[in-house]
Amino acid sequence: MERANPESLRADLAHGHSRIIWLMDELDAHLEGLASDPTGAEFIVEAFQAYWTQFSDDLREHIREEEQDLFPLVRLHATDSDLSGLQGLQDEHARLIGDLDAFDVIADSFFAAPKGQNVSLVAKLQNLMESIRVHLVEHSRNERRFLRDVETRIADTCLT
Repeated sequence: MERANPESLRADLAHGHSRIIWLMDELDAHLEGLASDPTGAEFIVEAFQAYWTQFSDDLREHIREEEQDLFPLVRLHATDSDLSGLQGLQDEHARLIGDLDAFDVIADSFFAAPKGQNVSLVAKLQNLMESIRVHLVEHSRNERRFLRDVETRIADTCLT
C-alpha cells in the first residue's frame, strides 16, 4: 500500500487534463483544416480520426479513474459539503460523457459521408468541440478547488 499524497493526486489529475487539452488543440487544428478544405484531404481526415479516438479514450479513462479511484477515497472522509461538491463533479463528468457521445455520433456521420457532403458536419463538430472545451475547463477549475478543500482529510489515507 502506498500513502496518499495530495500533491501527487493533484499532479496526476493536472497531467491528465494537460494531455486532454493538448489533444483538443490538435483536434481544433484538424477541424480548421477540414473546414477550409471541403473535400477533406485524406491525411487530415485520418489524423483527425486518430486524434479523436485518442482524445475520447483518454478523457473517458480519466473520468473513470476519478470515479473509481479518487472519489471513493474522498467519500471516506467527506463532509456533507464535500459530498455536495463531489456530486457536482460527477454531474460534470456525466455532461462531458454526453458531449463525447454526441461528438461520436456526428463524427461517425462525418466519416461515412461522401467527400464534400460533410461540410455542415465540420461546423457541428467545431461547435461541439468548443462546448467540450468550455465544460472541461470549468470542470478542471472546480476539481482543483474541490481537491484543495479536501486534501488535508485524504492525506493520511492509504491507497491500494
